[in-house]
Amino acid sequence: MKAIKVMGKIDDQGHLTLDRPLITNINQQVEVIILMPEISESDDEAKSAILDDFRQSWQEAMTGQTIPVAQLWAGLDDEEILDFCLFVKQRQQNKAIAQSMSTESASSGILDLLNSVKEIQAQVPPEEWDKLPHDGSINTEAYR
Repeated sequence: MKAIKVMGKIDDQGHLTLDRPLITNINQQVEVIILMPEISESDDEAKSAILDDFRQSWQEAMTGQTIPVAQLWAGLDDEEILDFCLFVKQRQQNKAIAQSMSTESASSGILDLLNSVKEIQAQVPPEEWDKLPHDGSINTEAYR
């Protein structure tokens, strides 16, 4: 049996719509397995967890407890990296589609997170910002 991974959406009537057509010349019955995220946390709890992670990461960055990006990607093969990038791209596309179909306020979700980040950044004194590398940490060896 061959597996094909594709993202899709289930509508209110329970119909499955794929995000892209399947490229196959076979016209036959198929088995479908649906993987859906479990809804275990409220949006507020999820945002709180993201902010807690950001605060911890910010503290680690400010105290020099960082790992070079090259080291983070070491050990991953090109296919794993490509799969991750495609996953992120698909997720962003799904969010854009959901936002265009939604009547919710544009001030929710990522904008709230970015505003929270802005509030945290405002707590950092300007002289501390001046200590950060201005080259985007391209020369990570120079800062050790």
